[in-house]
Formats: sequence, structure tokens, C-alpha cells
Amino acid sequence: MARLYHLRRGKKILGPLSPDKIKQMVTAGKVKASDLLRVEGGSNWVPARQIPSLATLFESAKGKAAAPTDNMLKKCRACANPVSREADKCPKCGHPTRRNQANQAIVAGCGVLLVALLIGGSFFFFGQFQAYRAHLGMKRAIGGRNADVPTFVDYLTGRRR
Repeated sequence: MARLYHLRRGKKILGPLSPDKIKQMVTAGKVKASDLLRVEGGSNWVPARQIPSLATLFESAKGKAAAPTDNMLKKCRACANPVSREADKCPKCGHPTRRNQANQAIVAGCGVLLVALLIGGSFFFFGQFQAYRAHLGMKRAIGGRNADVPTFVDYLTGRRR
């Protein structure tokens, strides 16, 4: 009976897989040299590049095309654990990666823009109200206390009484 393997990438575990199936996956580029494998029933996870029958496939794939290697990983800024570039957070310490931080920056930027619009709008409104009060004062000065004075809404919309 052939040995069966389990494949682990990050938190995802696939298997049991036959050696032929793993070789097909390596040839298709679905298994990276840094992915971990373990024999079914075993407890030690080993990088795929350390398994002799797969190491030759990784070496031959380098000549054909750019095979996925350790440069597909980056170090976690909190614990220096190698993390996949596609991961949203470090599997060891849970620290967010840049992708997650970029999303947070976009949300924060939208919030800042909203606050700026609210402040700008209130300054515009306050300025218009001050202009209305000045207009009201001129109307009263010219026509006396009972002068026909427009409301603030009339002033903003340009309606005349």
C-alpha cells in the first residue's frame, strides 16, 4: 500500500493525498516548495522541497517557469514568522498584514473626508447665515422695524417678498 500524505498551507490542510497526486499538483504549480507535508499518521510537518522525490520536480520547474518559492512569503512585523502574501493575518500571533491595514486606511480616509465635508458645510451654512443677518440688518435700517424681511430660506433660495 502506498504512503499517503497530508498537505498544509497556512491553516488549510488537504489530504490524504497519494504521492502521484502530489506530483501532479507540484507540476501544475498548485504546491509550493514551502508548503508542508506529513505522512499520514505522522506528527512532523516537512517542507515539500525536503522530500527527495518532490525536490527534483521543484528544480525542474524552476527552469520551465518561475516556481513558487520562499519569496512568496513575507515576515510578520510582530513575531517574524513567515506568512503567505495572501494571508490577512499572521497564523501564529494574529497580527494583521499590510492588505488588512490598507483596507483600514481606506475606511479611515473616507471617515476623514466625511468629517471635512461636514465641517466645510457648516462653515458654508454659518457664512450664509451671517450674510443673511447682515442683509436683515440693512433691510431694517432702510425700512424700519416693520420692513418686509425675507426668511432665511427665502434668502438662500433667492425668493423675494
